[in-house]
Amino acid sequence: MIRLLLIGLLAAFISACATLDSMLDSVIEPVSGWVLTEQPKTLDERHIKSITESETRLAESKINDIMLTLTPSSVAETANKQEAQQDNQALEQAQSSYLWLLKRTESDKVKIEALQKLAELSVIQAEDYLDLGSEQQMREKLALADKYYQQLLTDYPEQVDQTQVRYQLARVKDLQGQNDESLGLINELAEADGEDEAITEARFRLAERYYSKKQYPQAQELYNQVLATDNRFYNSALFKRGWTHFQRQNFDYALDDFVLLIARVYESPDVRSSMTSTLLEESYRVSALSLSYLDGPQTLAEFFQAADSGAKSLNDAAAEDISAFESDLYMALAALYEQQERLQDTAQTYITFVRENPFTEDAPIFEDRGIQVLTKSGFIDLVLRAKEDFVLTYQSGALYWRETGLERSEQVTDMLYGHLDNVISFYHAKAQESKEVNDFKVAVNWYSIFLTSFPTHPDHDKKRWLYAEALDDAQMPKEALRQYEMLAYEPNSLTPKDKEEAAFRLVLGAQTAYEALKDDLNRAKLIDESSRYLATFNDSQRRADIAAQSVELYLEADNIESAVSLAGVLMRIPQATAAQSKRAQIVIANGTFDLGQFVLAEANFTKLLTTFQLDDTQIQSFRSRRAKSIYQQAVTLKTEGKTSEAIAMFQHLAKTEPDMPERIAGDYDAAMLMLDTKQFKTAINALKAFQKRFPSNELAASVPAKLLLAYEATEDWLATATEYERIANTSTDTEIKRAALWQAGENRMKLTSVKDLEYSTMIWKRYIKEFPIPNDFSLEARQHLIDLYGNISEKSGDNLKWKQDFWRRKIITTVDSAKLTDTRARSLASAALMSLVTDKFAIYKNVKLTQPLGKSLKKKQSLMNALLSDYTKVSDYKIQADVTKAGYSIGATYALLAESMWESERPKGFSEIELEEYDLVLEEKIYPVEDQAIASYESHIQLAKDGIWDEWIQASYTALQELLPARYQKEEVSDDYAP
Repeated sequence: MIRLLLIGLLAAFISACATLDSMLDSVIEPVSGWVLTEQPKTLDERHIKSITESETRLAESKINDIMLTLTPSSVAETANKQEAQQDNQALEQAQSSYLWLLKRTESDKVKIEALQKLAELSVIQAEDYLDLGSEQQMREKLALADKYYQQLLTDYPEQVDQTQVRYQLARVKDLQGQNDESLGLINELAEADGEDEAITEARFRLAERYYSKKQYPQAQELYNQVLATDNRFYNSALFKRGWTHFQRQNFDYALDDFVLLIARVYESPDVRSSMTSTLLEESYRVSALSLSYLDGPQTLAEFFQAADSGAKSLNDAAAEDISAFESDLYMALAALYEQQERLQDTAQTYITFVRENPFTEDAPIFEDRGIQVLTKSGFIDLVLRAKEDFVLTYQSGALYWRETGLERSEQVTDMLYGHLDNVISFYHAKAQESKEVNDFKVAVNWYSIFLTSFPTHPDHDKKRWLYAEALDDAQMPKEALRQYEMLAYEPNSLTPKDKEEAAFRLVLGAQTAYEALKDDLNRAKLIDESSRYLATFNDSQRRADIAAQSVELYLEADNIESAVSLAGVLMRIPQATAAQSKRAQIVIANGTFDLGQFVLAEANFTKLLTTFQLDDTQIQSFRSRRAKSIYQQAVTLKTEGKTSEAIAMFQHLAKTEPDMPERIAGDYDAAMLMLDTKQFKTAINALKAFQKRFPSNELAASVPAKLLLAYEATEDWLATATEYERIANTSTDTEIKRAALWQAGENRMKLTSVKDLEYSTMIWKRYIKEFPIPNDFSLEARQHLIDLYGNISEKSGDNLKWKQDFWRRKIITTVDSAKLTDTRARSLASAALMSLVTDKFAIYKNVKLTQPLGKSLKKKQSLMNALLSDYTKVSDYKIQADVTKAGYSIGATYALLAESMWESERPKGFSEIELEEYDLVLEEKIYPVEDQAIASYESHIQLAKDGIWDEWIQASYTALQELLPARYQKEEVSDDYAP
């Protein structure tokens, strides 16, 4: 149990030592600092001495405070104090056990281990007694530890680790106050070979003694030996070697050591401990002092340039990145210069940092501090130039922000605002004093930067107003107007009065531009500005004048709708003068008329004629336009199908403006509408009244035709036809004559007696003779004759088919000779030809094949060829119904020939064998004909693939089923062709 306790205690001691190492490493880590500019050409020895002594005392005091709190014994004490008080009895028992073991064992190895444990336990007990304030007991325990270590060295010199034992003995001697003996041991250790930790510590302790005695060369040599390897004394040795270089005035070497130390212990300010902060601050301060004896900021810049380029290396893996504290070194140097009232050097330090690190987060802060220092120095020109540079460097969108990707902080924003405001004030004041355009342009540039960089600043709108005025003074009117536009119409902090003033300046600017050029573009801009002003500032005293001007501008631009609309606004403006109101009403009346707003136009002209003083010319002009307005209203109603309202409006025109030319057209149009709405009796009365009232008017000539339409509407076809025929006989207008004759024929056909039908044929024959062109009408006339002769045949019993066929051939000839391609012409020709070829087929069918077969077959083949030619021609007309019939008929023609051949008369006098041979030969002759029939039917049914199917395609399919049953009587085959 005791052994386990001892092992635990020893483990705690070892852990404490490890904790010490890590704490030393964490305390002395990388930090940032600053550099100075100037170095005295000669050093005042007294000054150096006073600085170095005071700095040394301060540094040693601070660093020793840190180091003393981190000795292994203090750590062990802190970790084990309570435990030592509680377990002191256990330690005594453990010690007794080791003493007992030491007396009883014969093994050197066991004895050595027992002596080591006894020495270690004695030291632990001594430290515990020190904490408890028992000095006598502490000394007794230290004496025992001394004894045990001495015995190890005396009795077992070859079997123990001499270095470790001597190191522990030196430590005990030192705790006992035996400094000379301790120093002797340390000297021996320091001169020993190897890198053992005890040797390293011995060298460090010895170096400290040399340093305290100002024996700097010896101290530096020992510090060098400590720093040859990475150990737990490295940072402390580096710190003290830096001071050693400084004391020896090797300021460049001192700078190297302190920068390396900063790099090793540096931590971000938000995580570093107070001890680390103290060490870093001291390192920055002595680095600045070193730089002040060199070339200050230039030396510091060259130092980091060399580090960046690889020309200078700190040769330490823990200090790879030294840029993190570069700004701190510059700041420390600047602070030193400022403390020494070396303002130019201070400013140069800040400027050097910005020059060397233009794209760092600290750059604007350093540049601002440089400006502050220049301001203190009283160099006004330098300050202005520096402020301009600051603004150009850190304005919104500048290269700095693009390169760094940083967001502008509130601190930098305040700096930028202050410097830019100063620059703007200076240059605008200068321009106002000089009145020079170029000076105003300079001010304009700075205002532009402000607006871009401070879009939400409380002074933004005030600056924009000054910017607009500066643009005006700089003879940049377009840009000035753009600024006034934003001031007037975009959300901002201006008062309504200021906004109205800005808007009015926009109107004035646009007016100036238009008056200079009188072009469409600038007129449109002036109108737009005026419209925007009127829409925004309802209480302005300038509204009436601006509106009146805009009305005239709209009229100049032929924008009548906008002119009318704005004239209406002008009429409602209280400040409008009487002349402005009258002009507005005239524009409204004429404008609504020109825009086709005839209901409004009538009302506006009536208001104008009854409200305002007008001369005779104006009265006549406005009455004429009112009459036109009423007439156009009626026309509109007519177009919309509101016939009754249209007739009433025409009648209203006759009452309102009876003497205006529009009344004549109105009366005539009213009669036409009566006809259109089948008010025939009323229409006849109106037409007769028109003839009586306006007999010489050109419209009167068309009255008879209109009366004729009324008669026709009463279905008095004989009277109608007779009147049309009279017009055809008397009219000198060819088109009227043709139309009348056509209508005479159409109306005669509506009669049913044979006599009237025969009279109709006379009219159509006359029509064809007199008006063969246009072809479409003459073709229809021929078709009428075919239909009439058919009707007459039915009624009279006479066979007039020959007359029908005559006109059928005339239709075919006309279509073919004129090469007519319209559907109706082809349809008529196709129907006519199909009718004729049907008769031919009947003849063909009735021809019997007799002996001699060759003679009769030749005759039937001749008829067949004629039929095939006609069927082909029918197909060429491309009328689907006839095409499918002709397609089937071609196959049927071949099939009929084959059938006729088989049923033909056989030669007389042939024996039965001869007849059989005859039939075989005949059958061979028939096969090709049947094949032609099959080919024709198959070609015909292909139309089904195009979605065409009717009775004739079905007939072809049926024929194929009979001719080729094996192929075409399958159910699935029919599915291929069925629609």
